[in-house]
Amino acid sequence: MNQVKKLLSVVTDKALRFIIARKNVGVRLVFTLFFTLVCGMLSFAILALAFLQFVCLLITMQQNEAIKGLSHKLTAYTYKVLRYITLTENLRPYPFSPFPSEMEPAEVVDLSAPVPEKDAFTADTDSAPAADADKAEEKAADDATADSEPIIPDHKES
Repeated sequence: MNQVKKLLSVVTDKALRFIIARKNVGVRLVFTLFFTLVCGMLSFAILALAFLQFVCLLITMQQNEAIKGLSHKLTAYTYKVLRYITLTENLRPYPFSPFPSEMEPAEVVDLSAPVPEKDAFTADTDSAPAADADKAEEKAADDATADSEPIIPDHKES
């Protein structure tokens, strides 16, 4: 019976040491699970704000700056949360650290401009500059041979 008690005490001692040594990993796991839930709520909020922004845009034909600013801040915060979840960053996001500042300014989107007739990525527009460049190279090569002295194949130097 004493051997069983010794064996159990050794096993429990090793198990406790194992758990204590990995305490930080367990704490990180708990925070990661918490921030995973936060990330899900943030993505839903960003989608709801995007929908609300489109409704405002349809009604007023202008972007709502308050919605745009809030969406931009939530996007920056979501980025920090994702960096924490994926173990890319060790600093816990807000509320455990300051709210992130803007990483880059929001762009001004002009929706009043007409839509271009041709897509910028079509084959016609991509091949046209390349064809023009090929024609220019051929012309330059022709001009270079026309300006040089003619080659006489029968000519033999004595």
